[in-house]
Amino acid sequence: MIDPKIFYRKLDSLLAKIGTEKSGEDFLFTIAQELEKTFGEDLHICNGRIYVEQDDKFVLVSPKDNKKNYLTEIPADSEPMQALLKSKTYIFDDPNFTIDSSVLLKKDYRIPAAISVKSPDSRWIFVFELKSGWIREEIEFCFNAVRTVLNYRLTSEAVKDEMEQAVQIQQSLLPVNIPEVEGLQIAARSIPAELVGGDFYDFFDFDDDVFGVCVGDASGHGLPAALLVRDVVTGLRMGLEKHLKMVYTFKKLNNVIYRSVYSTSFVSLVYAEIEKTEIFFM
Repeated sequence: MIDPKIFYRKLDSLLAKIGTEKSGEDFLFTIAQELEKTFGEDLHICNGRIYVEQDDKFVLVSPKDNKKNYLTEIPADSEPMQALLKSKTYIFDDPNFTIDSSVLLKKDYRIPAAISVKSPDSRWIFVFELKSGWIREEIEFCFNAVRTVLNYRLTSEAVKDEMEQAVQIQQSLLPVNIPEVEGLQIAARSIPAELVGGDFYDFFDFDDDVFGVCVGDASGHGLPAALLVRDVVTGLRMGLEKHLKMVYTFKKLNNVIYRSVYSTSFVSLVYAEIEKTEIFFM
């Protein structure tokens, strides 16, 4: 049994590495290697590999060269796999119930142990082999800690990517240049309360006599709000720049938004057409 102080010191270092390791294609494999390197001797684990879910199976993706001839596919609907996916961490110590029967054919004593990790878009399993001398409590504690921190890291990155997409969408919708209209001083700026908000504005320079401006706010925040704003701004630009009447444009836009996947959300909008002598509000 590993000394508890040494165990927790090593585990803390490994979990910190999960939080700081550079993202990329080899991120998960790097963590699997680090887990084996850190606890291979203490926890009697070896031969780590990673499978990713593809359709109805999990396919080996690391190590890429597969020099050790690991099992290349595992059916997702097999009972051992379902047991793993349900419990998230599983030690296959029953030879009649195993995720990889080839491990049992090796000369030395070996049994598979695995964890499942996921992001909002993908799911992977890490499979290791346990050698003689392993202790269930140590394996499960270590694997569960690594799995939990990995899931948090993967989810956090997905949320960060989503927010960055929302920021890009929002910024791309705001007009780059403020139009110059004789007799008016125009200034505009959007400062979201959070990283991404639902506020927007736009200008429409129809001809020498008419100038349009709209200011709006979509309900919610983040990527859904940004996508809703995108639909509204795009619809307004398409309709108004084709010189369609305001009432027709807003009616059609309202119907499109109502039938969309964002029908539980709404947009508040003020639109005005400015002429030399009069202002019409919609």
